[in-house]
Amino acid sequence: MRSFNVKILGCIGLLAALAIILGCGSGNDLLDTTAFQYSASIVPQDGEEKTWDIDVVQAACDATTAEDFFDMAAVATVETDSTAPDLRINSYVVQVTPKQGVYSQDLGATWISFSPPTLSSALTSLTYLDDTVVLNSGGTLEFDALIWTAGQKRLYLSEIQAALSNNSTYAQFARTQYNVHVTFYATTIENDDDITMDADMTIYLTNVNRCSAAE
Repeated sequence: MRSFNVKILGCIGLLAALAIILGCGSGNDLLDTTAFQYSASIVPQDGEEKTWDIDVVQAACDATTAEDFFDMAAVATVETDSTAPDLRINSYVVQVTPKQGVYSQDLGATWISFSPPTLSSALTSLTYLDDTVVLNSGGTLEFDALIWTAGQKRLYLSEIQAALSNNSTYAQFARTQYNVHVTFYATTIENDDDITMDADMTIYLTNVNRCSAAE
């Protein structure tokens, strides 16, 4: 009888240890659900206009006036459900990549063919936000996230011009499609847990006439 009791106790001990291990696994699964408690979306904005067409060519409206030329931003919307803790959004990283390998465009009498630049090193950045970007539990938060500066737009145009054998005329008519991927880095305010959210949008880099709009 004593030997039988020892075996029973040993089995109970193994089951208890197994329950602890499984319990730890369940805890990790709960942590994984944070991806479903928060969501992010982005919409492109050139200047103050929400638009998919991003102006990368600053034209001269007349002999003394150049058209308005803006940074490109994304209007970011972050949402959370009522079970999620308050969140502080600390920073974000932008990646801009072409959605097509080679472009061929009809310019009337001329066809142009080129490969759009990736510009991954120049257009990927870590941007820090201030402490006021806070998302409360069950709420929705909207804020602007810088994607490209006006200077980075000019860099893109120079790369397109190089892809077209330094033909600046053709470069001004090139219209390319890019994907913008933004990763937001955040922490929960109560426990300082790390949270990441991803969002994507499509943009078209082109020549937008803003001179007529300014008249």
